[in-house]
Amino acid sequence: MNPDTQKTSIPLHRNVDFSLLLFAQGLSITGREIGTIVLPLLVLAMTGSAFHVGMIASMQALPYLLLSLPAGALVDRWDRKRVMLICEYIRVIALLTVPTAWLVYELQLLHLYLVAFFTGVAFVFYNVAEIAAIPQIVSKDQLPKAMSATNVVEWSGELTGPAIGGFLVGLAKTTLIGAMLAYLVQGLMQFMSVLSLTAIRQKLEDPQTGSQSSLLADIRGGVSWLVSNSAVRSLALMAMALNFLFGPVTIAIIVLAKNDYAATPEAIGLLFSMAGVVGLGSAIVAPWFHRKFKVGHILVSSVSIWAIGMLVMPASGSFYVLAIGWAIVTAVGGIYDVVATSYRLALIPDAMQGRVNSVFRFIGFGIRPLTLAIGGFMIAAIGARETLWVLALGMLALAIATALGSLRSVE
Repeated sequence: MNPDTQKTSIPLHRNVDFSLLLFAQGLSITGREIGTIVLPLLVLAMTGSAFHVGMIASMQALPYLLLSLPAGALVDRWDRKRVMLICEYIRVIALLTVPTAWLVYELQLLHLYLVAFFTGVAFVFYNVAEIAAIPQIVSKDQLPKAMSATNVVEWSGELTGPAIGGFLVGLAKTTLIGAMLAYLVQGLMQFMSVLSLTAIRQKLEDPQTGSQSSLLADIRGGVSWLVSNSAVRSLALMAMALNFLFGPVTIAIIVLAKNDYAATPEAIGLLFSMAGVVGLGSAIVAPWFHRKFKVGHILVSSVSIWAIGMLVMPASGSFYVLAIGWAIVTAVGGIYDVVATSYRLALIPDAMQGRVNSVFRFIGFGIRPLTLAIGGFMIAAIGARETLWVLALGMLALAIATALGSLRSVE
């Protein structure tokens, strides 16, 4: 029997290995999203500097630039399940060193920089391996539903993670103590993810595992394939522009909410969680949009709505309007992610998923260290609100360019 036909005969809700992968993903993402609130609040408490917040976030994103290309080629050679397990163990150890260091000696900023870098390295390899594993567990005709499910899980993590992070920080007498509690919870979640991944029975190797071809040749093959496919190439350039503009937004929102509106950690966590509810809803309805509308029309509409939400945030006069602006942005995030990712994965041959997706992520996400560093500098230099204005105007320009570009005609 054709392996793809065999996978098609198993409904997604009965595919145990896919469910285990989703559960591991949910735990991993929720833990990561706890960190998106806790780390900036911890650094602000330790230094009072938005610049350091941006630089540590940049350090966490630096592995995208340094390792995305070799990661993809290596993931196509290695057992993808083993890669994900090793990455989760690295994150467990790195996260737990923070409260350990705090208990043993005075926690240093350098320690947070190192933890940010090593968790970033683990995330790059884990994410490439996870994306490459999905087409091995489900069939191609199930990819839109599978990507919808993974995006629902991702948005669920973005819904619950910030709320948990804000709650844990607010639970303690000081931000520092609350952050240590949050790091313990993150480490526990990553360990539970390890247990879920261990239970997956499907072999997650591809025919190229153990290949004797050179690493450089494999990377070159991934680059060549992506460059030759106009649709995937355009999506990669779009991802780069979006990451450049979205990179510093979370930091700017946190600083604006804290400094201008005196928002508590719990309120800031709730802001991101409520936006996560909206994103979760959009991920759930994404397959319907994928069936009813052209991919190009969805992409153009999404960027246009993002531009509206981005303009609302710096124009806000209250914490609630700021939250509404971010909710507008997330309202189409799930739809865009499901449609763009499932469309891309369906085009890429199974044996090249790791390489091509790593090239895609190198182009799309490699810009994040630079934009996060620039964003942190801008917030410190001109203010969070002014930085949001610059990013909003950039998103408006991107919306116009997308409406006039080749992506609008993608079927």
